[in-house]
Amino acid sequence: MSNIIEITDFNASELDVYARISEIQLLNRAEPEKGIFIAESPKVIERALDSGCQPISFLVEHKHVEGEAKELIRRCGDIPVYTAEFDVLTQLTGFKLTRGMLCAMRRPALPDIVDICKNARRIAVLENVVNPTNIVKIDKEEKIALFEDKYGNKIGFNGSLNESQNGLKNNFESIDTYCSWKNESEGKRVERIEENFGKLWNDKTKKLRIVPFPKIVLDKLMTFKKGQVNFELDNEQYSNNGILKKDSFFHVPEDVTLREYQKDAVSGWINQNYQGIFSMSTGSGKSYTALACMVDLAKKMEEKLFYYYKLKN
Repeated sequence: MSNIIEITDFNASELDVYARISEIQLLNRAEPEKGIFIAESPKVIERALDSGCQPISFLVEHKHVEGEAKELIRRCGDIPVYTAEFDVLTQLTGFKLTRGMLCAMRRPALPDIVDICKNARRIAVLENVVNPTNIVKIDKEEKIALFEDKYGNKIGFNGSLNESQNGLKNNFESIDTYCSWKNESEGKRVERIEENFGKLWNDKTKKLRIVPFPKIVLDKLMTFKKGQVNFELDNEQYSNNGILKKDSFFHVPEDVTLREYQKDAVSGWINQNYQGIFSMSTGSGKSYTALACMVDLAKKMEEKLFYYYKLKN
């Protein structure tokens, strides 16, 4: 049963979370389990409920109580639903509500660190984050490395190569490599890479901090240690060969569908060890038939194919 409450007193303590308590105060760093956050708009509230957040109360514009908010109110049982007209709510909160709805909520209990690391292959540890809702992407995209042989020759590289499906297919990824012995310019670039690597390794890079890896996480990672390294793991899990495969140069246009006699001609040509002459009338599709033959042969030869034709004198 819905507990609809008409707002008659702006100073009611039940409305403090929406009007008079700051976000930092709601967070309650001293006792995180008692912390509260405000979700705005039906879609955000719905997703928060789906993720296990616990609703405390609603602040809803009159017209949405039986509209967009109706299902969410029903879903949350008898928690208080404070309501008023749009102008009244704007005066109370100090801003215009998105889709006329707010919900005070508590976050679900945090999972144990062991459970978090159980099946993870990559772990990011973030310290001193003031507002976790602002975390969108945290990355040190550039990779740098330095190699040196016993004669003092050095190779340095920097750049980014994201070997994920999205990175290989959609991103612009590149790595630049420099050799100290080639010329003065490359030698200076190698020196700069060596200097940057040293600063990074010794935690002297500006705006970047190197922190010790938490022992509890390290101990958990060691439980996944294998006796032998599987160098084909990426290929097995992410099918990089398929990702890296380029679109074929030889292809029949998407808007062209071969007729049955053209398919028969292609099959006959293949069965004759990829040899033969087509005797087809004008307008019957000799060119597309020949193109289909080239596509099949190119696939068989892994694109290692060339063709030529002789001009008449």
